[in-house]
Amino acid sequence: MSDSKKDMANPFAGLRKSQSNEINEWYKQQVANELGILLKNSQSGIVLERKIRKALNIAQSNTIINNGIDSETPDSFSLKSASLLSELKDTRAVLKSAQRKIAILEKKQIERTSEVLTLENKVSDLNNELRSYRKRLNNLLEKSEQQGMSYLKCHFVGRIFVHSLKSSFADWKNTEKGEQFKSKDFYTLFPRVLYSGLLKELEVLIGATDYSKINKTVSSFVFQQKGVPVQDWPDEDPIYQSELINQKQSELLHSLRTHYERRKNFANYLEKKLEKTGFTPMHGKLLIELIQFSTSDEAASSQLH
Repeated sequence: MSDSKKDMANPFAGLRKSQSNEINEWYKQQVANELGILLKNSQSGIVLERKIRKALNIAQSNTIINNGIDSETPDSFSLKSASLLSELKDTRAVLKSAQRKIAILEKKQIERTSEVLTLENKVSDLNNELRSYRKRLNNLLEKSEQQGMSYLKCHFVGRIFVHSLKSSFADWKNTEKGEQFKSKDFYTLFPRVLYSGLLKELEVLIGATDYSKINKTVSSFVFQQKGVPVQDWPDEDPIYQSELINQKQSELLHSLRTHYERRKNFANYLEKKLEKTGFTPMHGKLLIELIQFSTSDEAASSQLH
């Protein structure tokens, strides 16, 4: 091959080893500068830069070995350097594309973070609003009680008391004593018209303070569970299965049993107090049976089964 053709095929032909090393160092410096601009402040870029620098060091090491074997053939090293520069230019384009994608992803991440913060602020505002409504409701309930409104007392204490009697009646019918009532309906035997007077007497028996505590505890619990002041609950409402409601029902029934055990004529006492409401000896006897059964070991055993 003539010198002119050789020069056209490889412009670095004929260079000495020292010159080849200088060119190689110059290429590395140029590549390092370009990488520094492209990969600044990019975690992904730092990883890529590390890999490329490693590849350059390996290429330089191979070049030094080749030059040691044949110091008279710098053409081969020059061609490899030109090829490496071409590859680095291609890598530069890839890095620019990766940088653009990283920028887009970072922008999306910032937008999503902003959306999350906005939602968190909305949730916080709603919780504050809910607490404000609850506070207002409690103030209204207290105010209504101070003004002598007894409906809420009858509502909360009355509901759990009557439900406890009804549940006891359902279990008691399966016993020997209650077998004669097996086909009877509780509300037919114990109509709702009797409850108002019975609850007033219940408040007297257990004390207005304890009665009020039970009422307030139950009313607060119901509001927390349902979120609104409930005016009517079906007998099948799951809230009756809660531990707190069962505890308060038990307190009411055991309190009545204590009064029954202290007064042998407890049924007669209730009949005289409530005769104007239609409370009869049958109601008194049935009430005593249910109170005894619901506070006995037999009732606990039937509930387990």
